[in-house]
Amino acid sequence: MSQGKSGRKAHKKPAPKQGASDSAIYIGFAMTGIVIAFLAALLTGGRYWREIVLGYVLALAWLVNLYGWRAYFGQELSGWQQAFARIPLRAAGYGTRGGKPLEAAHGRPPAKRALLATSIVSLVVLALLATVLAPGMGTA
Repeated sequence: MSQGKSGRKAHKKPAPKQGASDSAIYIGFAMTGIVIAFLAALLTGGRYWREIVLGYVLALAWLVNLYGWRAYFGQELSGWQQAFARIPLRAAGYGTRGGKPLEAAHGRPPAKRALLATSIVSLVVLALLATVLAPGMGTA
């Protein structure tokens, strides 16, 4: 390191901050879901934990689709939002290590097809989960 006339060392520029990895974000949301299910089972006496878990899965599916579409329309996303947007866009090759960057998905037909497919799959999975987790929900 070079020293100036005053004898102080030159300052290094700080390294850019790296956000959490996608895996860490997914694990964090999964752990949050487990804690929510546990607390729901404890607080409701085991009666409504299935409906609460279904609501949490619904919220996650909504976030995945929301941020995928926001990436498609070119809006700026934070780190955890980009992690959720990568889930549907990976099928079209966006946001992967060897693929195109997430920003390149803006307005592209393959990205739109992947997002439409993910939206349909999300609805089907939520319908199946609702049938399995809460079979009596919605009946009198």
